[in-house]
Amino acid sequence: MKDMIKKIVEMDYEAQKLYEQNLSEKDNLEKVIEKEKKEIIEKHLEEAKKIVADKEAELKKEAESDWKRNEESRAKSLEKLQKDYEENCDKWVDAIVERVLS
Repeated sequence: MKDMIKKIVEMDYEAQKLYEQNLSEKDNLEKVIEKEKKEIIEKHLEEAKKIVADKEAELKKEAESDWKRNEESRAKSLEKLQKDYEENCDKWVDAIVERVLS
């Protein structure tokens, strides 16, 4: 009977040791998982920042191109208006005076 009690106590002791080892391993695994989680998040965050920077540069280039095209169009329109004014100024003034005096 004493042997049996001794064996039960030893088994209980071994079970406690295994339980503590498992807790320690669980804590270590949780730390590893948390570290890997942070690394993955940082990696994806860096990738996202790169994508945003690339897209920002692309949009800036497109905006500058659009602005240049609009500026050229505005300059052509201004040139055409100036030419129309120079060609028709006297006619327009005469027409306005005629309408006012009639």
